[in-house]
Amino acid sequence: MNKLFILKICRSSLVMMGYLVFNPLSAEPKNSRHVGMMQVEINDMSHEPDVSRAGPRAVEAIEFNGVRYEQELNSYNHGGNQPGGYLSAVDIKSGQRLWMIKVYDVNNDDGSKVDVIGLYFSRMSLLAEHNALEIEDEAGRHFQVDLNNRTVKQTFNPRCETFPEPATPPPMPPVNP
Repeated sequence: MNKLFILKICRSSLVMMGYLVFNPLSAEPKNSRHVGMMQVEINDMSHEPDVSRAGPRAVEAIEFNGVRYEQELNSYNHGGNQPGGYLSAVDIKSGQRLWMIKVYDVNNDDGSKVDVIGLYFSRMSLLAEHNALEIEDEAGRHFQVDLNNRTVKQTFNPRCETFPEPATPPPMPPVNP
């Protein structure tokens, strides 16, 4: 039985991509070269590789009280530690970043060491009467960001039917004198 070992390579600063196919049991095929002790066949790719997911959806920034609130797509450049889940506030007049807040964690639930591809906003809307933003992520979870004190509260999770209300003690029975 022939076994093919495929190694992805990247050549030169032009980032030309191709595959090295190593077949230890075959005679030297056309279009092959010897690399060290192994024989490889070079098959240049004629198209771009398929991506595992589409890029994040474009979510419109919201301007409110002189500040533009936007999904931060370059969080690593501003102290973030995960791909997605960040909201940035930018002064409209100066263009200066005022702050960035993590709205939700992006987890690698399967426990593997594979890089997480990110979880981004799918929708963002202004709740002006509460001075807050409502954000929905690609998993369907909803979050409310209070713009005054920069706190985040999850308001909906599609994996749960409802969020439990805080426990309130039952009313005290009347005291008989």
